Amino acid sequence: ASLTAGNSINASTGEVTYVAGWSGSTTITASAAGCNGPVTTTHVVTVTPTVSIAAFSPATSTRCQGAGAVTTTTTATNSTGITYSLDAAS
Repeated sequence: ASLTAGNSINASTGEVTYVAGWSGSTTITASAAGCNGPVTTTHVVTVTPTVSIAAFSPATSTRCQGAGAVTTTTTATNSTGITYSLDAAS
């Protein structure tokens, strides 16, 4: 899946190049020939997707002092949860 997605490896150096947006597991295998060979070893690399967050809805709001709560929402991708907070100055 890693190769068909467009990722590549330099066979001489072992440098792996991942395409933008790739996430998933890649198994890298190194092999050497020679006396008592060939021998191989593997290394698994797991690339996790980038977390992103959508804009708040509503983006802004105006309230009269003491007028109650305003509920804002947003969503996030590749996230395990969202935490909301207020900054101390506001």
